[in-house]
Amino acid sequence: MPYTTHNRYMADNPWLAPLTGFLGVLVGAYLTSRHQEKQRKLEWCQKQLQEFYAPLWAKRLEIQALSEYRLKVSDANSESAADLLTGIEEIPPEKMAKHSERVIQTYLAPDNDYNDKQLREIILPAYREMQLFFRQNLSYAEPSTIDHFITLVTFNEQWKRFVECDIPFDVGLKIRVSEDELKPLYSHLRKKTLELQDAIAHFEVPGSVHRRFRLALVATFNRLGNRERIDSLTNDTSHPLINRKT
Repeated sequence: MPYTTHNRYMADNPWLAPLTGFLGVLVGAYLTSRHQEKQRKLEWCQKQLQEFYAPLWAKRLEIQALSEYRLKVSDANSESAADLLTGIEEIPPEKMAKHSERVIQTYLAPDNDYNDKQLREIILPAYREMQLFFRQNLSYAEPSTIDHFITLVTFNEQWKRFVECDIPFDVGLKIRVSEDELKPLYSHLRKKTLELQDAIAHFEVPGSVHRRFRLALVATFNRLGNRERIDSLTNDTSHPLINRKT
């Protein structure tokens, strides 16, 4: 459209420039509001991940690694002890007791002592740390996560009574809370940690939203033939919609 024709068109439609400017303000305010909402959501996801789910899941992985390695060492010790005790019935009776005692003291007793010490000084305190961390950072937890807190508390209280009160074995069987009951909590922590990591990784860069709006705004003015408005807008580097990093 020739420039003179454009001037005539704008003179015949004086309402067009104010209208497009007003629409631009409205759209800009809407996009800014959406950006701020997304930014708040991103910050909340980051806080949930950093202040609750990731540390709690890491503590769970630490306990799991220690438990699995303990079983691996115990199985190896038991296998070696069994190999050494194979054919023990052929040993003279006066040597059988000494041989059995030597195998037990070499392979089984040290492992049992270490496992008991590890349970009391490392594993059980780690579960209590999970409970304390859960309670202190409960505000970052989803309602579906809080539902698992009671099971963790009950599990810790059970072991505390076993260790400190010497509960009779038959009573312990009746009130026993197996670690299997904590598996739903473990699965939930893993799921939420991965979900939050994925949400943060796929969060849209705020600058791209404003860049798309800027291009759409220029395209709109171009269709209306408002070249003067385009020039003034694109050359004004102080304008908040222009002076943004893409």
